[in-house]
Amino acid sequence: MKNRVDAETVRSFDERMYDIYKERNALDMSRLYTAEKEKEFDSREEALDKEFKELLFSNSSLADVPNGKVIFDDLFSKATDESEALYDGEFQDLYDCFVFFEEMVEKALVLTGTIQ
Repeated sequence: MKNRVDAETVRSFDERMYDIYKERNALDMSRLYTAEKEKEFDSREEALDKEFKELLFSNSSLADVPNGKVIFDDLFSKATDESEALYDGEFQDLYDCFVFFEEMVEKALVLTGTIQ
């Protein structure tokens, strides 16, 4: 990573997602859950996911590499899969998996002379 994202920032994403889940469950328990609310919750989750992805990319060393966005998207997808399969799938898990994969790619890019 060009710039590490501090743990508190990553944790805030997990907390915000937890708040969405908590609100969704409360409505469901009260039998006030509607299709319209489902769309609203889905939209809020997607916006939070997008915000996190943009935060990672802006702090990633891949942002400065030719075709870096394509590489980033592939690594992010793989990190998402891994974090959901092996861990709880929270943003911290996703971040840790992404950093692990990015470090491997960075080493390869340094060895090939693409980056210094």
